Amino acid sequence: HSSHFVVNFVANSLPRRMLDTFATAMLYKAFYDFIRCETTRSPHTVLAYKNDLEQFRRFLTAELCHDDDDPRKASFADLRLWVSS
Repeated sequence: HSSHFVVNFVANSLPRRMLDTFATAMLYKAFYDFIRCETTRSPHTVLAYKNDLEQFRRFLTAELCHDDDDPRKASFADLRLWVSS
């Protein structure tokens, strides 16, 4: 399939850092899409979740000086710091 070719091309052609950034962006997008389309959350709740995650992403990079905003790399301590900030 052509989609398999595209995935292989992208995976083998882009620098690792760019792939990690792309994967993180897709992770956030998948979560947003899930809560917007697959749950019975109100639009206000979906927007609140999105805003909270955007704040957490900024906190990881700006306040904690993480290299990126990948939530899979955040520790429980990072999350506690964010909640208490």
